[in-house]
Amino acid sequence: MDIQDIRIFARVAALQNLSAVGGELGLTPGTISKRIQHLENTLKVRLFDRTTRSIHLTDEGRTFREYAERVVAEIEQAQDAVGATSGRP
Repeated sequence: MDIQDIRIFARVAALQNLSAVGGELGLTPGTISKRIQHLENTLKVRLFDRTTRSIHLTDEGRTFREYAERVVAEIEQAQDAVGATSGRP
């Protein structure tokens, strides 16, 4: 499972807008959609109900969101902690 896919999922879950997330991350809405589909295929569940005009979390998506947000926060904290103590690679 790719951490970037989890980050994308968490942002789409929060904003419920593929274009807005794409703008934040410098990706097209199509790429965002493909990354979410890849995550759904990996998990073997649908995380979002999508129509041409809206996107909403499924029950499984709401459950996964809780974990995804914690994972992303932990990774960001770990990166900050390592970056704060190291001046060079």
